[in-house]
Amino acid sequence: MAEQLKINYSSAYLKYQILKGAWFVHKPAIESLMPSVNDFINGNIEIIEDEKELELSLPYLIKLTHQNNPSLSKNISVIPIEGSLMKKDYCGAPGMQTIGNRIKLADESDNVDGIILKIDSPGGTVDGTQELGDIVKNTSKPILAFADGLMASAAYWVGSSADMVMAKDNTTEVGSIGVVLSFMDNSEAAEKAGVKMHTVFADQSTEKWKEIEDAVKGDYSTLKEWTLNPLAEEFQNTVIENRSNVKDKALRGRVFLAKQAKKENLIDKIGNFESALKELNKLINNNIMSKDNNEKVVEMTISEDEKGFFDKLGSYFKPEVKDISDETKIEFEAKVSEQENLITELKTENEALKSELKEKDTVIGESNTINEIQIEEVKRLTEINDGIKTELTKKVAESSKIEVEDDKLEIGKLSEEDAAWANETAKFKEQF
Repeated sequence: MAEQLKINYSSAYLKYQILKGAWFVHKPAIESLMPSVNDFINGNIEIIEDEKELELSLPYLIKLTHQNNPSLSKNISVIPIEGSLMKKDYCGAPGMQTIGNRIKLADESDNVDGIILKIDSPGGTVDGTQELGDIVKNTSKPILAFADGLMASAAYWVGSSADMVMAKDNTTEVGSIGVVLSFMDNSEAAEKAGVKMHTVFADQSTEKWKEIEDAVKGDYSTLKEWTLNPLAEEFQNTVIENRSNVKDKALRGRVFLAKQAKKENLIDKIGNFESALKELNKLINNNIMSKDNNEKVVEMTISEDEKGFFDKLGSYFKPEVKDISDETKIEFEAKVSEQENLITELKTENEALKSELKEKDTVIGESNTINEIQIEEVKRLTEINDGIKTELTKKVAESSKIEVEDDKLEIGKLSEEDAAWANETAKFKEQF
């Protein structure tokens, strides 16, 4: 009797991910796995879950103890990201969804101050990568990505989303920002085995599987245009957004050793795990200061006239701090005292400016009064001048009239004399 076929969900999911499409993965990882993959797909090997390996993938907590002040101790959640990454759990290994849930749980925990992603991965499937990267990017607590050997492709997408990226040592590999798709054409082998595949598309489905059908025939242009190039562009844009100073050279798919990766701005620092814990502790302290400054507002009493003026000064903070060290409280009190002194100085300066403005208003008012008097005087003088002009015009007119009448009288006198002379002349003529 033939043995009954048992289908393991994890195995089926793994086969699906291997065969389905594009990966953000480092090439050596594919090459080293291909023989096993072929045997796995053909059913020649069985995947067995390793409980010890499963335990190593679980998150754990590290307590950073402050020797002089226990209240300054920090709890760090370390979340391993190892091996090839897939969206869902497979064969005992946590998928990207599970890793994302672990990060969110640590971010929401009151018992966790910061998170380290301990990464040793060649990358993985495209599906699930962006979702995990967004979870890392949106954590409220400080998060550091620590490359523990290899942080490539999908693993780098995730790591670049952290607040800081570190590499363990100079031999650590970082990069592989790119996308690849590999598929096996077993049609010839199937035909030799007597299996002939028939694929039929609906008349309306003219582009169904077109990129794959073209690729099988040796034409990869459609596959690049529709799938690979847009995914590569999305990958590059995400890295540029996460790390604005990354060099263009680093975006073309190459893997760099740590020193060169730092020059290309793919990472921030090189140092061991202890160094990573110290750097994360700094991020946590900065985060505490930033949160307290944003949440504790200084109480000020100001008048309505001053309100608009002080609105321009921004926010001030009051040291209502709980559960922190005396040293931190002293720092806050010093800052608040400095801010209060600044407020007092600004109030004094504001009062002086208001007093000066009032004096200037008085001077301007007096000047306006003088101007009004001068205007009235000019108006009065103008009226007098106009009256004089009118009087002069009248006198001139009367004078002209008198002269005309005198001329007429003179003319009249001359006419009478002429007449008398004419009579005398006539009389003289008659005598002769």
